[in-house]
Amino acid sequence: MELVFSGNSIKPFSKFLSSLIKIGDYVNFEGKKDKFLLSTINSSRSAFAIFTVYPNFFDKYNIDENIIDTLNCRLLLKPLVNIFKLKNSNENIIEKCEIKFRTDSESSDTLIIKLCCKYGITMTHSLNYEECDIMHAIYQKNTLNRWVATPKLIREWLNYFYHRLEEISMICSDGVIKFKSYIDDTTTKEDLTDRPLQTEIIIDPSDFDVFSVICDVELTFNFRELKAILYFCESLEYPVKALFERDGQPIIFTVNSSNLFEADFVLATLTQENNNEYSSQSLTQSQSQINSDISSQQQSFQKNTNTISKNKIL
Repeated sequence: MELVFSGNSIKPFSKFLSSLIKIGDYVNFEGKKDKFLLSTINSSRSAFAIFTVYPNFFDKYNIDENIIDTLNCRLLLKPLVNIFKLKNSNENIIEKCEIKFRTDSESSDTLIIKLCCKYGITMTHSLNYEECDIMHAIYQKNTLNRWVATPKLIREWLNYFYHRLEEISMICSDGVIKFKSYIDDTTTKEDLTDRPLQTEIIIDPSDFDVFSVICDVELTFNFRELKAILYFCESLEYPVKALFERDGQPIIFTVNSSNLFEADFVLATLTQENNNEYSSQSLTQSQSQINSDISSQQQSFQKNTNTISKNKIL
C-alpha cells in the first residue's frame, strides 16, 4: 500500500497523530479501498478516537487489491509523532510525504516514511509494525441531542476550569446548558475548607451555531480528553459537533472536512446510579468479532446493553 500527500494535507495529517497520542499509546492503521483509518483507544477503554481519511485527501492512494480489508496493523505513536512534528520554523519545509507499507515474509513488516523537503533534502524513516485485531467503538451519530460550536468559544468555556480537573459535567436542562467541575460526593471531605473548588458556567443556546436538545440530560466525562479534542479542532479551525443521547451513554464529538476526512472522538460517561463507574452501550469490539457471527453478536449486544464495567467502555 502506498500513500502520497503534500501541500495543505501535511499539517492535518500531523495533527491526526498529535491528537491520537493525547488519548492512546498506539495507532491502528486500516487500509480500505475507499478510505484509510487511523484509530486509538486509551488504556482504560473509556475514550476512542478514529480518523477516516478519504482518497481525495491524498495525491496518490494505491492499495493492493489482494490486501483490501486485511491491512490491520498498529505501531507506537511516539516515534511516529516525532517524525511528523512540525514547528513554525520547518512547517513549510516538507513538500511531500510518501508512506509505504512493506510486507516481507523473511523479515518484519515495515512502514517506510519518506519526507521530501526543500533544497533537495530527503528524510527516510523505517518503523516496524505488527498485525493485530483492531478494537472499534460501537456508536451511532443519529442521536436525539446535538450542538455545534466553534473551538474558540469552547476554549473560552474551558478556561474557567482548573487545568488539572479530572472530570467535567455537562447538564442540559430548562433550555440552557451548563458545564461544571465534577466532584465525587462519596469521597468529598466533611471539612468544607478542604473541599476542591467547584466551578459552574451557564451558556445561552444562542451562543451555539446549532443547538438541538430534546430532553434533559447530565453527562460526566474526562476533562483531559475533552481538551485533546479541542486541541485538534483549534489547530485546524474546524467547528465541533457534540452528539449525545441520555445519562450514562457515550458522548461523540465529531469534526469533518467535506470529502477529505472525518474525525470522531467517543468518550464514556459516568452513570448516575454509581458515580465511580463508567458505563455505555458496549463501545468496543474487535475486527475479528465483527467478521465472525453477526447475528449472535447482535443478540449478545442486546442482552448486555446495560452492563456496567468500571473505567471501561466494553
